[in-house]
Amino acid sequence: MGTKFNVYLAGKLVDSVFYNDTSSASEVKQSLVDHDGYNPSIKVVKARNLSKTNIYPQRYSSMEKVEAKLKKMAGFY
Repeated sequence: MGTKFNVYLAGKLVDSVFYNDTSSASEVKQSLVDHDGYNPSIKVVKARNLSKTNIYPQRYSSMEKVEAKLKKMAGFY
């Protein structure tokens, strides 16, 4: 599995890319600029890992409530 890096331009997230676990943000930026033609003004930041506790909306206290909300939105009931 690789490491996720977020790519920003003018303060806006423009892309997310995955590279080797040993790659640094500066190495990823250099590769994106040199090889993929990205604007040299990009900022590359190693993405934070999200735990189960913070990937769900705060108003839901359990996975069951999230699943129920998703099913309701999808029209299952």
